[in-house]
Amino acid sequence: MSLTYVIPDIHGRFDLLSEALHGIHAHAAGNGGTLVMLGDYVDKGPDSDKVIARLRRGMPAGWTFVPLKGNHDAMMISACRDPATMTRWLKRGGDAVVESYGGDPLGRIDIQDSQAV
Repeated sequence: MSLTYVIPDIHGRFDLLSEALHGIHAHAAGNGGTLVMLGDYVDKGPDSDKVIARLRRGMPAGWTFVPLKGNHDAMMISACRDPATMTRWLKRGGDAVVESYGGDPLGRIDIQDSQAV
């Protein structure tokens, strides 16, 4: 019988993600299974960059990985695609994401200057 594991909102907490994955692998005792992630990988916590990097690696052979998109993930994507939504996202925890990637959330981004002419 294959087990299904669910990890809820991580919000940039790589320490909690690592702990949860370690516990899941220990419980599965070398067997595969299904891991469902409920989204909200980013915002608030200090390590969104590490969380994203770890999730991009997926799971070992024998595992099914189902990563769902949460509302904070959707806000980040929206902010990247539409600069008009950037301030809203930064105020709701996006500043921690920018900092985790070495950026300055209070820095000015001049979209017009950054586009190729």
